[in-house]
Amino acid sequence: MYRKFVNALVIIALVLTSLVPAANTFAATTKTTTTDTYVAKVGTDKISKEEYNFFLRDAISMIQSYYGSYNVDWNAKINNMTASEYAKKLALDNIVDFKIQLAKAKAAKITLTKEEADEFNANMSSYLNALASTSAEQEKIIKNETGFTLNQFISFYNNAYIVRKFASQTQNNYKCTDAELKKFYNSNKDKFYKVIVGHILFLNTDEYNQYSPEKDAEARKKAEDTLMKVNDPNTNFPALVKELSEDPGSKETGGKYTVMNNNQFVPEFQDWAMDTSKKVGDTGIIKTSYGYHVMKLMKIYSFTQLKDEIKSSYITQKYDDDLSTWRKDKNYKVVKNDSVFNAIKVP
Repeated sequence: MYRKFVNALVIIALVLTSLVPAANTFAATTKTTTTDTYVAKVGTDKISKEEYNFFLRDAISMIQSYYGSYNVDWNAKINNMTASEYAKKLALDNIVDFKIQLAKAKAAKITLTKEEADEFNANMSSYLNALASTSAEQEKIIKNETGFTLNQFISFYNNAYIVRKFASQTQNNYKCTDAELKKFYNSNKDKFYKVIVGHILFLNTDEYNQYSPEKDAEARKKAEDTLMKVNDPNTNFPALVKELSEDPGSKETGGKYTVMNNNQFVPEFQDWAMDTSKKVGDTGIIKTSYGYHVMKLMKIYSFTQLKDEIKSSYITQKYDDDLSTWRKDKNYKVVKNDSVFNAIKVP
């Protein structure tokens, strides 16, 4: 979950689009924290309340997204914790990972090149000017929205660029053989299983989207008749889709959908497509909340066809494994400032 957040953070940083002078202007450092204000320490590096609250807002947003509502019951249980406790833990875990990567980047002497700094400055300049026309107004908005001063805000995103560069360089240095990728693939086949299915849909509702037993029976009969046509080796499946299917989303594309284990389709459709016992050319009928689907398995992606996706996932996993190892390093021991941490309330 953390790495998804960092990616989102970097995207935000990339679109920051004036006021920004020379490249080094944005190399500001965050305000020194005191015993009374820091939330935790990662090694000797203190996490300010402003930094922690930035990550806490993101954790709250993630939980709201999980529940599909802004009105979360913060006493509900997630992983044997209340939602509020989980949000606080998630935020702390995420900023600790961020701090560890930043420390590793500094140890590796990762800095922005002039071109990278120019890009950062230009993006930050455009972003700040879009907020307000003066630095005083910009500072007021940033302070209100994030708790950061303007310099702290700029420094934070400068560090996000450095973390991104460190992560990218580290992952680019990973070597992986075909044997390693095949082993990884074989251990995660469910994750990578990917097919193309064709379908012809017959709705069991009328033009007013109203279901009736009569309409259901009619749709089922159409599906059964159509399946016989589909099973005829001389049938042109895309032409049949165009003639009969009541799914406007795939009518002009031969009824094709790419399906993988991401639950983007209704369960019955997903389960039929993800049945690994099926072979290319297999057909059948399924019923979903939409009606009756005449299904045909068109393609099963091979290891070779999926190799780029597998390699990307493998490298991501290796980086996550390294991050897990770094967390155990005594130099990055996490010590909470309990009085400050416990006083923070969610939401």
